[in-house]
Amino acid sequence: MKRLLIFILWSVSLAANAQGVSSRREEIEVAAKKLDASFTKFDEDVVAQSLSDCIGSLVHAAHGACAQFLVSNFLYNIDTTASFRLSTDAYLADSMCIEFRFTYANQLHRKRRYAEAARLYEQCLKETPGDISYHVWLADCYINTGRVQDAINAWDSAGYNEHHTSIDKAIWAIYGKTSLYHMRDTYRKDLAGGKTASAYPLIMLDMMWEQDWWNFRVNERFLAEDMRLAKEKCTADEYDELAAYVHIKKLPANEGSKDSVKLILEQGHLLIGNGKIPGDGNITSDLLRICIGYELVPEMQFYNLHGEDIRQRAMKENDKDLLNIYAYLQASVYRKVDPAIDRIGWTQLKDERFAISYFVGKAEKNRLNDPELLQSLKDFPESAPLYWIYTNCAKNEQQPMRPYLIELIKREFRTLATDPDKFGNSLNAFVGFLAAEK
Repeated sequence: MKRLLIFILWSVSLAANAQGVSSRREEIEVAAKKLDASFTKFDEDVVAQSLSDCIGSLVHAAHGACAQFLVSNFLYNIDTTASFRLSTDAYLADSMCIEFRFTYANQLHRKRRYAEAARLYEQCLKETPGDISYHVWLADCYINTGRVQDAINAWDSAGYNEHHTSIDKAIWAIYGKTSLYHMRDTYRKDLAGGKTASAYPLIMLDMMWEQDWWNFRVNERFLAEDMRLAKEKCTADEYDELAAYVHIKKLPANEGSKDSVKLILEQGHLLIGNGKIPGDGNITSDLLRICIGYELVPEMQFYNLHGEDIRQRAMKENDKDLLNIYAYLQASVYRKVDPAIDRIGWTQLKDERFAISYFVGKAEKNRLNDPELLQSLKDFPESAPLYWIYTNCAKNEQQPMRPYLIELIKREFRTLATDPDKFGNSLNAFVGFLAAEK
């Protein structure tokens, strides 16, 4: 049980005999054995049963602080509300327990209670000065509480160039996606109620189950159950599209799969030639990416044959992913996207990607006082790429850079979104620029 052992991963470097604190590792190990059956039951039941019922049963089994600590860690990326409540209860029961203190600090950090989290991290860092994760987390807490120089010092102490992988993972531990189980539960309820359109995002979720920002896997247990439900509720055409998608995605991602992909699509009358567009924009986008990679679908030919239909369907169905396909094809054919398409995607479909594309397209025309740019920052206040554009405006207009860099760093810390591979390289550069500002 990987989630069961999260506390070991988190606290592997913690000093058990640190002055003023105590470790309850042996008690935790005893509690873990008692909870093993409950964790196993959760993993079995959550495949087909209500998520809230599964969580409720597990929380009910958490008797005592050590059990609360373990269940909190188990639910850390499944249900943030229950996880936080249990972690809080464990910490309040024994605030001097080094394991409880550590995870409670993470919980406070994730709630953006930065000042409280920082105080606990500072205590943990005194006890285990060699753990670079604390420096990373403190840098984020400090930058969000106005302690700018402390943030720079903490980041430098982490040593990004030497420890970039560990640092990136420490950032993900706070800001990684926690909605997967709830998304699946919602899609399943919608599908069971007859909303067959929910089958598409449900199956795509199973096929690309996020383990962290950089790794995905097929969740085979969920996929089998959800395809069973889809077959029961969907039309034959809808189910066939989903089955074709699953078949293609399970093929090895190499040139040897090209003929198999082509055959599956031709048999399903999908995409190739006069083949139809699947019923979901996101799945269509993924299949089209595969087809273009194998040169099964010439972009210009596909754009000329299907482009206008895709655009009209995107507008009719308010499907941002279909509109993104249209924008991609348009850029491939004409080397640019019509700004009107970007504006529609941004203002009508409320998609950040189109806003970014729109302002990247404006290039040197962007200004700090541009009402459109200011509106985009209101529409997407967490967007690091948009704030990066705004910060570049400040640089071009020779404004003092310090306040802009501080706000950019806050956003980049939470998303790592300005790096194409979602690594911390841009964040590291931004902190360096801030340190150089006088």
